[in-house]
Amino acid sequence: MAFARTKFGIEYNPKPPKESEAFPWAAAIGIALTLCLAVYTAVRVKRAFAGESREPENRRAPRTEMSAVRSPQAAQPAPQTPRLEPRDSNLHSSRPVRVRLLLDKLAKAEEMRDTEMAIDTIEQLRAMPGAPAADLDDKLARRLGTLNLRKLFREKSRQWTKELTVKRGDTLERISREHGATAASTSKLNGGVTTVEPGDKLLVMHLPRFNLVIHSAAKYADLFFQGKFFKRYYLPDSNANTAPKSDARDSDLQLFSNPDREELKMLLPPSATIMQAEF
Repeated sequence: MAFARTKFGIEYNPKPPKESEAFPWAAAIGIALTLCLAVYTAVRVKRAFAGESREPENRRAPRTEMSAVRSPQAAQPAPQTPRLEPRDSNLHSSRPVRVRLLLDKLAKAEEMRDTEMAIDTIEQLRAMPGAPAADLDDKLARRLGTLNLRKLFREKSRQWTKELTVKRGDTLERISREHGATAASTSKLNGGVTTVEPGDKLLVMHLPRFNLVIHSAAKYADLFFQGKFFKRYYLPDSNANTAPKSDARDSDLQLFSNPDREELKMLLPPSATIMQAEF
């Protein structure tokens, strides 16, 4: 029993003296928890620096297999499109880096069937200073011609064509002539139509500028469209066609084989220029 002086006077104080006070359990528990937290934090930091906290490879593997099951096409390599590059890998590796990069880009564009990318890549290869891909120029020119024809007639590029609505009194020949094209090219652009009706939608080449340069000595001819190379044609060694030639244009076109001659007649309007080169 003890007495203590308070603001209310002397009162009984049942608290035992300090010598007999109970052990501070709450403080001891708090210190223990703090030590445990410090140890746990130190272990996590050590694992993080040691890379132990990363997910093991054997646990990531099942997700890779599942993704392969979900997309079987990704698991199989895409079919390789034959390159224009010669098969000799040493020759490929000896080319300048810029040429190798463009050839790889061209192969990728061909695999993706991206006509615009393939055309742009070939044009870059042929225009490189110093002609580092000169030995491939003929192959590149032939491939570029195929791509340009696909772009024009299969993909119907709006860069080269214009859509219009047929009016009363219009004919296929009249519309083609007014836009500087041939009736044959307009027919091919529209799936082979031969007649049109008012209200029909029609695609036509709008004011095309074609120029054909014939290199008789080299046995080929280059066709230019809107100022850019379009396609290369090859002259046969001998021409057995003895059909009468009505004018100089027909005489020049007689130099080509029948399929190429018909294609050129379809493409070349009367305003097209045909020139004979000296080399």
